[in-house]
Amino acid sequence: MYFFGLVFAFSITKGIEVISSILQELHSNSRGPARALLEPFFWSTDKTVRFYNIANTLLARTWSEDLRDSLHNLKGKVLKRPHQGWIRSLKPDFQTIVSSDRRSFYDRYNITHLVKLVRNRLAHYDQQDQEEDEGLQEILGTTQKDVLEYFRASFPQLLLQTYHVINKHFQTDPAFLAFAEGNAPQVPVSDQCMEKVSQRLSYAKESACRNVSVQSHGDPARKLQEEMEKNRMSSSGSREGSGRRMKEVACPTCTVRLQVQVPISGSETIECVVCQNPLLVSSH
Repeated sequence: MYFFGLVFAFSITKGIEVISSILQELHSNSRGPARALLEPFFWSTDKTVRFYNIANTLLARTWSEDLRDSLHNLKGKVLKRPHQGWIRSLKPDFQTIVSSDRRSFYDRYNITHLVKLVRNRLAHYDQQDQEEDEGLQEILGTTQKDVLEYFRASFPQLLLQTYHVINKHFQTDPAFLAFAEGNAPQVPVSDQCMEKVSQRLSYAKESACRNVSVQSHGDPARKLQEEMEKNRMSSSGSREGSGRRMKEVACPTCTVRLQVQVPISGSETIECVVCQNPLLVSSH
């Protein structure tokens, strides 16, 4: 997990998850410190409520293949176990209330219905007309801020990742213009704080570039499988031909275990097929 040296009056525990997501995208998106401070995590309660209302409306009225792909990716980023549906992340009592809601139908496997649930609970947070609503207030709290805190705790990435999807597909929609990245107002920040943010973002970008460099050598799982198959065939050939022994060694860098040929004498250096770092193999 990246370290991000900001001192703000926000929950650092939840903030780290969101800011880590921002930093992980640095290698493909040029984000400066001023841009990082505009992320939805720093929005006011009122602005967040308005966003969920607009996002729910836009997602309900629009459909396209590109949007479908984005929503599929959104589901994978927001849910730890997408195949189980988002409802499994709610408290058991809340699951029962949502499943039996007579006013709104919620598909537990549809990520847009999770956005709809958040929007509806924010819109009706102060209702006490029915026993069901009283039960919800015990779970979600009595203010919109309480409701947002509950969903942030259950789905830390929901607001941030939903914003990215909406910004990508509805950036020019009149309803969303006030939230679009290009129209976002600058956040007043002290020079000292901005310098610290710039420094941390620079460190994160360098780290991300190093990770991309390692990944550029190919898919590690695929390469490992190919190497294991190659080693298996080599081992078989060795037993039938040269008689050279095989042994299992662990790469000191990535710790993956490989089957390699033992040198006849002395030692020789080979390259790890996963991380491409040198690996010394001795005849002993």
